[in-house]
Amino acid sequence: MASAGSRLKIKANAKDPDQQKVELKFWQYPEAGNNSGKMYSIDMGKGHGLLIIPQTAKKGETIHLIVEGRDAGTPALIRYQRLIVEVR
Repeated sequence: MASAGSRLKIKANAKDPDQQKVELKFWQYPEAGNNSGKMYSIDMGKGHGLLIIPQTAKKGETIHLIVEGRDAGTPALIRYQRLIVEVR
């Protein structure tokens, strides 16, 4: 849960069974949430970052994020995990 205008630090990590490097990135999934404002993110490509919830967010709205993990193999294996932030 988060308040409008708040900042959330998030972090993800992954281990590949083949010991290959895994690239993590976050992206917003606006079709799944009910918040019309764009969520701001800073440095989300390294498995960690800062989310800034829009000032216009209202209580009960949800913001959905996807954490995408992609390994360095050929073909690349990809896994997705959803993170849901509810505005309070």
